[in-house]
Amino acid sequence: MDLYFILSQVFGGVAVVFACLSYFCSKKNFLLIQICSNCFCAIGFLFVGSTIAFVLTLINAFRCVAFYFCQKYNFKYSYVYLIYFLACIVVATALLWEKPLDIMPFLTSVMFTIIYFLKNMQLTRYLTLIPNTILSVFSVLSKAYTNALLSVVEILFTIISIIIYQRKNRKKDLSKKEILQNNFEKENNDKNFSIFENRT
Repeated sequence: MDLYFILSQVFGGVAVVFACLSYFCSKKNFLLIQICSNCFCAIGFLFVGSTIAFVLTLINAFRCVAFYFCQKYNFKYSYVYLIYFLACIVVATALLWEKPLDIMPFLTSVMFTIIYFLKNMQLTRYLTLIPNTILSVFSVLSKAYTNALLSVVEILFTIISIIIYQRKNRKKDLSKKEILQNNFEKENNDKNFSIFENRT
């Protein structure tokens, strides 16, 4: 067990802490803390010798920075940003490719970039499960074990958010049905009452 391996686990562990904190803070600070998490995750990959994962994770962090400022200053996150970051990912992969395993961080970066461009939040939640799973496998194979833990944490929080969202939707649907049922019953009662009045 060398020093680089230990440092990789330490930085990955810090990334996990930031990732957990991001889910308990306001929407305003969520992206900022996620950016910090990505940066520490990137350094964790660097210390286990995965240069391509280090660079691609930094590109993902810069993408989050761009998205943060677009939200803060009400700029439209247009297709220009999407094409730009995809081009950066492709160029970085072409320059740093070393082994077949490097296809995994490339795919996850492309997926995350496209997924976070979508406007349907529920669909986004479901789709992020795929790249996070791939990244967790890559992290284990690269011996960046705490980075793998980070992906697992992201998956768990995503599943929890999906469950919460579905429960809220069910409650809304039930309340709508109750309102419609009450209105229907009220209309029927009014009709019956008017019929009774006419007969009398």
